[in-house]
Amino acid sequence: KQLEKERDKRKAADLAALADLPETKANYEKWKKLDDRHKGLVAIQKHLSCEGYLPEKRVADGNLNWEVGIAVELFQRRNFLMPNATIDAETRAAFALDSKELDFRFALRVLRERVADAAGLVEDGTAGEGPVAILGRMLDHGAFERDPVSTLRAVLFAGEVMPPSWAARLRAAYPRTELWNLYGPTETNVVTAYRLGAQVHATKSVPIGHACPYARLRLLSDADERHEGARTGELLVGGTSLMSGYWGRTEETSRALVRLDDVDGVARAYYRTGDRVAENGDGTLSFVGRMDRQVKRRGVRIELAEIEAVLAGAPGVAEAAAVSAEGEGATTIAAFVAARAGAQVEALTLRAHCATLLPSYMMPDEINQVARLPRGSRGKVDYEVLRGLRGRSV
Repeated sequence: KQLEKERDKRKAADLAALADLPETKANYEKWKKLDDRHKGLVAIQKHLSCEGYLPEKRVADGNLNWEVGIAVELFQRRNFLMPNATIDAETRAAFALDSKELDFRFALRVLRERVADAAGLVEDGTAGEGPVAILGRMLDHGAFERDPVSTLRAVLFAGEVMPPSWAARLRAAYPRTELWNLYGPTETNVVTAYRLGAQVHATKSVPIGHACPYARLRLLSDADERHEGARTGELLVGGTSLMSGYWGRTEETSRALVRLDDVDGVARAYYRTGDRVAENGDGTLSFVGRMDRQVKRRGVRIELAEIEAVLAGAPGVAEAAAVSAEGEGATTIAAFVAARAGAQVEALTLRAHCATLLPSYMMPDEINQVARLPRGSRGKVDYEVLRGLRGRSV
């Protein structure tokens, strides 16, 4: 559009003529590149629409939004799988199913084919459930135990809290493979890393580790805030990977970023993650839970994430979540679990499991079984939906 305006303004014969005019020559190449990029995006959108990956209403606007990104990745994954004539019948049937099932099949294919470029699988689960959920399904499917990849050098997981039971199963399947737990919100990218050792405990939470070389970490805490003897508080993150702010949202940016004086006396920006972490004796950090998910019960602070971690480690459980509610002068806790494929879990067995690992004041008042945990558009557990499911199995 800018080129067209300049053409009309200069009365040029065509757009290419702007390259020869002294007053527009400098900007012509920049405008031309933007115009070519826009035409390319429109062409991609039209192709995705013809293939059935994108609604017609999204065609020809040239915007690379979230919906277009999902369509592109889904197109790539299906075309990655389709050419191979040896695809099993189960995977072929998955083409007719939703994108979550396809995401899982793609992960299995990466594992079987020893494909080196698996960035889409490692970085995020764009189908909505995230990398940890996909990894859990692969463990349940028996892919690691039945078809071990001897050349697998490293596994990096991030995006969600890694259930320690999954980490233990992964370590047992791959005793010589590097296993890394990475941490970092979208606003900062990965800022901490922890390499798991040879022994991984199935009931002990996996630390998020130490700061990456480019990251600055601060712990905002009160002196009396402790977790299993370690100092805890909200994690603040700064450094070269920190965002400059939210586009067009100045108020939200001002709430998220704070300026603090570092030891060298220079004031720098830090992002308030809203995550509560514990600083262990050896300097490693452990994720405790969200600041806004801490509840007080019987005068004691409780991290709902701790209850979730214990339930997720119970036999037969694929994932777990917990919510709290205030009523009749007391705080009640409801837990939700989703069973692994083909597994059966009973509330009595789960309560016995919790009783061995949790103090009495942290025991859930009810445990409900669901087919799967509800998740929002970004793949995070939707706790508001869970509150509406209290008291019944779904």
